[in-house]
Amino acid sequence: MTDENMSLVVFDPMKATIADIVAKDKCQVFDHTTEEGETALRSWVYKVRQDRSSLEKVRVAAKSDALAYGKKVDGLAKELKAPLDKIIADRMKPLDDIEAQKRADAEAIVEAERVEAERVEAERVAAIQKQAEENERRQAELDAKEAALEAEKDKLKAVEAEKEKARRDLAIAEQNAKDRFEQAEREKQEAIEAEKEKARKAEAERVFIQKELDDEKARLAEIERKRVEDEDHQAAIRAKIHETIYSLIVDTRNATAEEDSSASAITLIILKALKEGRIPNVTINY
Repeated sequence: MTDENMSLVVFDPMKATIADIVAKDKCQVFDHTTEEGETALRSWVYKVRQDRSSLEKVRVAAKSDALAYGKKVDGLAKELKAPLDKIIADRMKPLDDIEAQKRADAEAIVEAERVEAERVEAERVAAIQKQAEENERRQAELDAKEAALEAEKDKLKAVEAEKEKARRDLAIAEQNAKDRFEQAEREKQEAIEAEKEKARKAEAERVFIQKELDDEKARLAEIERKRVEDEDHQAAIRAKIHETIYSLIVDTRNATAEEDSSASAITLIILKALKEGRIPNVTINY
């Protein structure tokens, strides 16, 4: 057996499997219009796909073992895969038709819903427009009634304004008269208060002047009192000095001879008394 035959032997098990699938497929009958038939058909196609995947795995393994025979392997695999692809294509056609129909049905439903939604929206818009027109008509009627009422109110306001103006004019006149009377009373009272204040100030000024005069008299009296007291004090001091000196002179004359009672002797006695501090209120500054 050549290397080529040895490489292609790996497909022998798949040949038997594929031949079995082809034989079985010819016997398969599916009612894809029912849910059970559709499920069975999908299951059968799934199995065929799995066997085709197994064949692909064998092909890849064979190529990896004998790259030199790659083209022959691919050619044989393609040849072997052709009936499987045909089975899948033939069997998938009704399923594809089902999917296409489902898509068409779904699109039809969506389109119908869109059309219905547009119809409902159109009706809603028309209803809104109609209601808006009705509202405008009613609003116009209300506006007209309100305008009439406003005109009547304006007339009543004008009459009331005239009455109010008359009341205000009367109130102003009365208030002016009252203000003039109150102003006269205030001016009178202010004049009385001014006279009282003038008298109070005059009295305060008199009291202030009198107090100044009394204070001045008291100050002069105090000066005079101190002057008299000082003169009396000086006189008393002079009297004491005179009495002391006189006593010294008398004592000197009594104690000494006639010739010793001269002015010079008396002066010496007085100076000695001054030094000894026996003459009151008299001191010697050197």
